[in-house]
Amino acid sequence: MEDVVHIHLEQKDNKFEYAFFAVYDGHGGPNASQFAKEHLLNEITKQKTFWSNDDTQVLKAIKDGFISCHRLMWKAVGKLCTNISFMENNSKFWRLS
Repeated sequence: MEDVVHIHLEQKDNKFEYAFFAVYDGHGGPNASQFAKEHLLNEITKQKTFWSNDDTQVLKAIKDGFISCHRLMWKAVGKLCTNISFMENNSKFWRLS
C-alpha cells in the first residue's frame, strides 16, 4: 500500500501536549509517504515557535516544518526513487524523474 497513516499523541508528565494526525498519499510508491511519516512531525516540533502560545507562531512552525521536511526529501531523492519516467513528444524524450 502506498498511503501511510501517522497518529501520534504527545504527553509529558501526564499532561496532554498535542495530537498529530496525518495521511500521506504515496502517488506511485511508498517511499515518499514513508519518508514523510518518519520526518515531518520531528521537523515541525523542532521549530522553536511550535511551542508558542501564539497560534500564528504555531502555524508558522507547522509551515516551516513542512518546508524543512520537503528539503530533506529533496536531499534524499536519489535514495527514494524507485522508477524513472520519460515522456515522448514529437520524437523527443524528456526524463521526468
